[in-house]
Amino acid sequence: MKKNLLLTSQDYGSGVNLIPLYNNTRLHDLFNVGVILSGPSCSLMSKRNTVKESGVKKGLSLIYNIQTTENIAHKAKQCIEDFKPDILMTGISGIGIGVDEAALSLCKGHIKTFSYQDYWGHLNYSIEMQADHLFVLDSLAAQITSEKSSSAITIAGAMKYEYYDQYCKEEIYQQLQNSKNLTDKYWVFVGQPLWHLESYKRTLEIVSDKAGKEKRKLFYIPHPAESPKEHNNIDLLRINFYSESLGVNKEAFTLNAEKMVTCYSSFAFDILLLKKILQQDTPDVVVLLLYDEMREFHQRHSGGLSFFPLKGKGITEISSVKDLDLLFHSPSNKESFSLDCYQNATEKIINCLNS
Repeated sequence: MKKNLLLTSQDYGSGVNLIPLYNNTRLHDLFNVGVILSGPSCSLMSKRNTVKESGVKKGLSLIYNIQTTENIAHKAKQCIEDFKPDILMTGISGIGIGVDEAALSLCKGHIKTFSYQDYWGHLNYSIEMQADHLFVLDSLAAQITSEKSSSAITIAGAMKYEYYDQYCKEEIYQQLQNSKNLTDKYWVFVGQPLWHLESYKRTLEIVSDKAGKEKRKLFYIPHPAESPKEHNNIDLLRINFYSESLGVNKEAFTLNAEKMVTCYSSFAFDILLLKKILQQDTPDVVVLLLYDEMREFHQRHSGGLSFFPLKGKGITEISSVKDLDLLFHSPSNKESFSLDCYQNATEKIINCLNS
């Protein structure tokens, strides 16, 4: 008899990881699969779900959509009582208690629990517990996670590689060709919900100034967790605001840029993957951890890392204002990023879930 496997996802990045796993037909051969979605993952699954129609029970697969996080624990409990899982696999929400943490708190100690970590060392401590088993990206992620978690750890790789390669490659390639019609050269700054840090605004001001001196437009790509009120800061800094109304998605728009700059967004990893998949030279990817406040904040939220995990592997990290001239140079390590350890993540995870 098949066991009931329950998957959960809330954040956009978690939804990206979920798509290739849920759409893998072998997963459905082995398990009855249920999914609880909340937040950005809801719309993402409805767009990329190739196995079942969202919200419609067919055979032994069911998707639950929780549109808001209000009373999230109660709503998750209702879904769990309905589906009766034997195994739980969650994403890890960025901040606070999401559907992943709610489900984990309800299931831990009763059934086998697994979580997929998609940023090096990131764990959510809102409920003061972790899954029995953690899937991580690579050996560095395994090393730093093992130093602060007693959970079993398996190096799985990057499910988002399969997401981009299987579901988005042609679409992004076509939009990339369209974006090449943009004659003005530009940089992009990939945002994060870090406006409470004074060093975040100072970093943006510096990048805006540098772009202006190079006669480059600077576009700000917002993070889904940023509020419209915070976006007023973009107008004050006289930075262009990216939106899909420009006619190209953020991946293609970024790939067409000369430079992608961020403090430490994991989207830098996405762009490295896409550059390999599409054999694309641009953009130069630059991480700015210029101030003690920003470095310390990153360190607290990344398992103690004092540097960006892919530093020196196709990414230039600048950690001092006096070194900002590096912003104008293409990294000499463009070819050092390898896909080898990040591929076939879905199969590794399915094998572990079924063991």
